[in-house]
Amino acid sequence: MNSPPHLGHSVSYRRLQKQTSPVQRLRLKCCLISQNTRHFIIDMQRVFHEQTLRHVPAFGEILLNVVSLAKVFEGRNYFAKFMCPPTVGQAVGDWKTFYKRWSMFTTEQMDVGLLDLVAPLIDVSGAEA
Repeated sequence: MNSPPHLGHSVSYRRLQKQTSPVQRLRLKCCLISQNTRHFIIDMQRVFHEQTLRHVPAFGEILLNVVSLAKVFEGRNYFAKFMCPPTVGQAVGDWKTFYKRWSMFTTEQMDVGLLDLVAPLIDVSGAEA
C-alpha cells in the first residue's frame, strides 16, 4: 500500500496501519487527518432520533458513524443545530409555508428539549444535558 500524500500529520502512516482500534482504522479510511482538520456535526438532535413526525429512520446507524468520527476529532468538533421559530408568524422565507403546515414544530407548541443533541454526542461535545 502506497503512502498517501503528506497532510501535515505527525503520526507515521506505517504506524497507523498497525493500529487496531476502530477509531484508528476509521482514521485510515478517512485518509490521514491533520491537527488542523475540523469536523462539523449537523442536526444530530433528539427531534430526528425519537419517534416524532421528523423522525429519520436511519438515524441510529448514522449516529454510530458520527460518534466514531467525533472521537477521532475530539476537541475539534463543531455542532450546528436545527432551530425552530417560536411561532408560525416568526418563521422567515420559505419556512413560513413549512411551519403553517407543521406548526407543532414551533417552540411554542413542541417540547424544546427535542432540539437538544442526542445523548452520545453530549459527551463528545462537552455540553451539559
